[in-house]
Amino acid sequence: MTIGIEQQKKKPVIGIYTQPAHFGSYQSDKYQYILQSNINFIKMAGGDVVAIPYNGSEEQLRKLFKGINGILFTGGGLDLGFDSPIENSGVEYNIFTKNAGFLMDLAEKANDSGDFFPIWGNCQGFELMQIIKAGNDHNILQNIKNNENVTRKTVLEQRSKLYQNMKQELIDYVQEENALFYYHEWAVYPQKFNEYKGVQEYFNVTGYSSNQENAMEGDVFVASIEAKNYPFYGLQYHPEYTLYDNNKNVNKSEKSLEFSRFFGEFFMEQARKNNHKFEEKNTEVLEKCKEENFEYVYFPEGFFQEIQFIKNSQLE
Repeated sequence: MTIGIEQQKKKPVIGIYTQPAHFGSYQSDKYQYILQSNINFIKMAGGDVVAIPYNGSEEQLRKLFKGINGILFTGGGLDLGFDSPIENSGVEYNIFTKNAGFLMDLAEKANDSGDFFPIWGNCQGFELMQIIKAGNDHNILQNIKNNENVTRKTVLEQRSKLYQNMKQELIDYVQEENALFYYHEWAVYPQKFNEYKGVQEYFNVTGYSSNQENAMEGDVFVASIEAKNYPFYGLQYHPEYTLYDNNKNVNKSEKSLEFSRFFGEFFMEQARKNNHKFEEKNTEVLEKCKEENFEYVYFPEGFFQEIQFIKNSQLE
């Protein structure tokens, strides 16, 4: 089924970048996955989703790129370091990082030619984008303690593209209250951000937080970024968990929820600015990656309870 361009303008199609599975009987030799909270993050903001296979061929990724209106690099638990188990090849990109870099390159070229195309990264996705721009030097990430499953105050740059249209009361709230949910053991510290020319010249820092009660005390880290010349945005914190997870230590206040909803809506506004659509010749690729082909599994005792799995064989 071909999705019409007007339909996609109303309901943009976002490609969610998958990850190798590592849950119970669902392992990476047969499955990849997307957390349900990431699907909800897009759909509840007015979008639709398809899977972008992390191990897809360049031809497959090109076809998907031509039909989607934006890309989401999600949070997750992958080891993005040199000893990553995913086809590690020393200082070369592993397949997960390599394909993410390939997609960023496609998006850059599209924007350079006047084809507006946004990318969004949450937590691991935020880190991934900076690793790529650091020339695949994973040492831009440094360990951080006491910042898993916690809410923190966060200082925001209100003049940024991302936050400039946010309500002042919401800005004030997240800067004064433990509102934003963090779950990470790696961070990009300001000194590391500035140490990498490729990162410092590419991104602006738009937010800071720390692993202490005061956002600018303790181990202060970069909390959000935006590309200087592209509609690419990244958050170390998790608006999607705040909105759509109930087994984590999130702040469910009205203001925290409104703050978190802003990002999905902002991303959809960005995604509606391009004219990408799936053409008849690419329909087969689309059909393989549609949500209706995902397998929903609920893990009642898991930290991640709702997961959508996709068979590797299905995406080949």
